[in-house]
Amino acid sequence: MRDTILTFEEKAYRQIKGTAIGASSSVAIAEIFVHEVFESQRISLQKGPNLYFRYIDDIFGVMVGGMEELDNFYSWANGVHPNLKFTLEKGQRELNFLDTTIYIDPVTRRLETKAYYKPTNLHMYLQ
Repeated sequence: MRDTILTFEEKAYRQIKGTAIGASSSVAIAEIFVHEVFESQRISLQKGPNLYFRYIDDIFGVMVGGMEELDNFYSWANGVHPNLKFTLEKGQRELNFLDTTIYIDPVTRRLETKAYYKPTNLHMYLQ
């Protein structure tokens, strides 16, 4: 998974880390890598998300407690492996995850979902 050559605007580039861009095996390799490196260490944590879901390298979790515990988990996650870097989206009532917005219904107090569209989505479709 090193030394992949790719071209862009008639220039050749050598990819020195990671899987080949666009390769069909990239998703499977990423899933295996994150599972082996991240999940093997996460299960031994004393404090972490009370609700936890992962899709390849995207994680959704709910933590009960203060922001300090969330920040500690985030710091821990970014220290697991030098090639894994996570971003953190915080929300008290609503959070975007992949192509959904997950929110707490004000009446039922249950987690609900609705479609989320990134601001860059132009909603242009082929006939």
